[in-house]
Amino acid sequence: MRKLALIGATLALLTPVGAPPIASAAPTAARHGTQVLHYIAHQTSLEVIDVGTPGDSPGDQVMETEALLRNGVQFGRDAINCVAITVTATAVDALCHGAIVLDDGQIEFQGETTFSTPFTIGVTGGTGIYQNVGGQLTVERTLPNEVDDVTTLRLVFFETR
Repeated sequence: MRKLALIGATLALLTPVGAPPIASAAPTAARHGTQVLHYIAHQTSLEVIDVGTPGDSPGDQVMETEALLRNGVQFGRDAINCVAITVTATAVDALCHGAIVLDDGQIEFQGETTFSTPFTIGVTGGTGIYQNVGGQLTVERTLPNEVDDVTTLRLVFFETR
């Protein structure tokens, strides 16, 4: 379970470092094109649910919330859920999904990962000004404190007519 908890910490996902806040990255008047943002996410809660065989095993879950910070100031939050699919002595293969919650909408993401960094999962859509978004979310590394991660969020805004 410790490995799965650390995996949850590794999945900590977002906070623009030296980039504009997401809300200003895609103004309402211009919801197409590509925006790349770099983040640090600070873990605010972590719950590990051990199902089946004690210790890391298929079906175990990690639920995590994070504060999204820019230059130390919170601009949003996220919620993440990962379910272990296969577990070996050296790796956990999981399916993860989550939502980045911002003032002007949400960004949804999901994908399969073994948590080897960097790892990338897909941005599958959103609400509000993010309703026509796709792209990918890449976790590049976990910072030494194991509760803050650096992430790159690449949003592609699709034109709709």
